[in-house]
Amino acid sequence: MEGERSLAMRSRAADRCRSMDVLCDTLMVEEILPRLSPKSLIRLGAVSRRYNAIVLDPDFAARYWRRSGVFFQPFQTTRCMAEGAEPGPLFLSSSRRPPAGAENSMFGADLTFLPAPSMREKAYLRQVGDPVCAGSVAVIVHSAAGLLLCSRGRVHPAHYYVCNPVSGQWVALPELPCPSKEWQSGLLKVDTDGDAAKKPNKFKVLLFNHPMHWRKPGGCFDLRLFSSDTGLWKTVRLNPPTLVADIFSSWSPIGQSGSAYWIVKDQQAVVYNSDKHSVEVIKLPPCLGNGIWRICIGERHGGGLRYAISNASVFDVWFLQTNGGGDSMWMLAHRVGIAQLLEQNPEAADFMLDSRMSITPLGFHSTDDNVVFLGVSGKSDAVAAYSIENGIMSLHQLTSSCLLRSTDMFPYVHPPYLVQIPAIKNSISA
Repeated sequence: MEGERSLAMRSRAADRCRSMDVLCDTLMVEEILPRLSPKSLIRLGAVSRRYNAIVLDPDFAARYWRRSGVFFQPFQTTRCMAEGAEPGPLFLSSSRRPPAGAENSMFGADLTFLPAPSMREKAYLRQVGDPVCAGSVAVIVHSAAGLLLCSRGRVHPAHYYVCNPVSGQWVALPELPCPSKEWQSGLLKVDTDGDAAKKPNKFKVLLFNHPMHWRKPGGCFDLRLFSSDTGLWKTVRLNPPTLVADIFSSWSPIGQSGSAYWIVKDQQAVVYNSDKHSVEVIKLPPCLGNGIWRICIGERHGGGLRYAISNASVFDVWFLQTNGGGDSMWMLAHRVGIAQLLEQNPEAADFMLDSRMSITPLGFHSTDDNVVFLGVSGKSDAVAAYSIENGIMSLHQLTSSCLLRSTDMFPYVHPPYLVQIPAIKNSISA
């Protein structure tokens, strides 16, 4: 009898301990761990098997590591650039004031974890006429698979980095030999052996010149290629792809699929496929009415394209749909008058007090087809996350005047696990 009573007491005590463990684990997962930096979280997992099991739990890992939104890299006006250093990039989601949970924050969004430029880098940037970027600010070039390709400076950069803004990990690529004097776009291609669910094991960086240089007499397709396998840069000059339309002299937005897009005259766009080294021209939706049209094009989550266009009176969003036979056609997804849009958003309407007020489509959310990012300029500049579904804008006011351009916006998705950057040979940080 006494033994049974003692056994029951020990059982109740064990139940209380298990309940306390469950409560502590719940508090850690819900309140404490989401507030830790990635470096601290990884260190915690090394303390004990119990903590490691919590950190590696698939449900928690998915909530902690997953991010989706856009990076906006402000490009200051000439006047502001003369006054000081260029501002760092911003990470924007569909909410202006996200909660404290890690799933809605970006620990290294401003890229200040990247190393400061060396004296040699500063001297080079001053030589090519980019003294503003001789500070600590890196410029985003492209994003893919949860990683960013960044450069030191905007003008003829010679130094590139691949980094993970969530974890703060980075690698410095070897210095680019003989940087091009032409406009160049950059592209990061991450290899997961054909399975997007796998972690990357190698990557490539492609730099290529703007099509306006292809069309010059003697012009060529100037391709600079870096592979993490070899740790070397390779220069390839190819015959330019055949073009059938005049291209505006603007920078090219590049999708995460590895295609570059240039808007051309007569409602057309030139699409360059980096995998096939091929170019095609696609038709764009028609412009309604007259006036100055502001346009952006981007890739749709899950495949397809999105296209947004606005002028002083109307704002349209279109989706490119593909039917079973392989034919594609543009479908109007959303149309709203600018006056109605501002009436629904009093905070944005405050910009109407300035006669220079304009709304410019900048880009699209990386995973949410309902969200379009707009540039709002007037008394000051702001970037807004606009919801097609409810017609509401969430404004992020910029601290300094800048050019609001679609080519400075980069869709970004970090998968539900820690993405490690593949090792490279000849890193200048080694």
